[in-house]
Amino acid sequence: MIPELYERMANIQNEHWWFVARRKILSRTIASLNLPHNAQILEIGCGTGGNIPMLQEFGEVTGIEHDAFAREYASNSSNITISDGTLPDNVKSDRKFDLICLFDVIEHIESDVSSLQTAKKLLNPGGQIVVTVPAYMWLFSSHDSTHGHFRRYTSKQLIDMAAQIDLSLQRTTYFNCLLFPLGALRRALSMVFPGKMSADSEMPSPLINYALRSVFSVEARIIDKLYMPFGLSVMAVYKSPS
Repeated sequence: MIPELYERMANIQNEHWWFVARRKILSRTIASLNLPHNAQILEIGCGTGGNIPMLQEFGEVTGIEHDAFAREYASNSSNITISDGTLPDNVKSDRKFDLICLFDVIEHIESDVSSLQTAKKLLNPGGQIVVTVPAYMWLFSSHDSTHGHFRRYTSKQLIDMAAQIDLSLQRTTYFNCLLFPLGALRRALSMVFPGKMSADSEMPSPLINYALRSVFSVEARIIDKLYMPFGLSVMAVYKSPS
């Protein structure tokens, strides 16, 4: 991801509808995982640290981030140490974790299966990994290119990845389902009119931001109960052998 995008992320991560609603969905998902008290949690690719306060509600959080600006910003805003590291070969820790979070990370990495294997090695027995990624390669657009994505995923691909490295699949589901028609249309228009659409990383008007956040946030109420068969993103929860 180009460095300028981290600065934009830092400026909007507490207000932008996508970040705010996604955190609600992630929080509801993590709350359903039955983590131990004061769980040891690692977020790999923590960016500018927008998820860290939410994760701290569930345990002691450690972060890893390769971008220097994002790492410093996340460390200063959260008062925790964020280590330098990149998947799959440059992530080191002398600790093991009950939960590892890869929130929209592995699509940025060419060796996605190896990256998941690296994360698995850092888990405690019975530890879990939550992965979120953008959905459907046919939606690949200039947004993905700008953000340094190698690919988008289907639920089946996340299931197959678990089988390759002996992780138990706990569940998978799509999300950002309610806004799927709007998002798919926007991606299609960006392909037809490249450079004419406003960037996804820009803040919309307050009214539009509120409306999109409200619609997307509805899914937080059902994400731990229902399988959503389509969406702009897809999630998987994996578990290591006990």
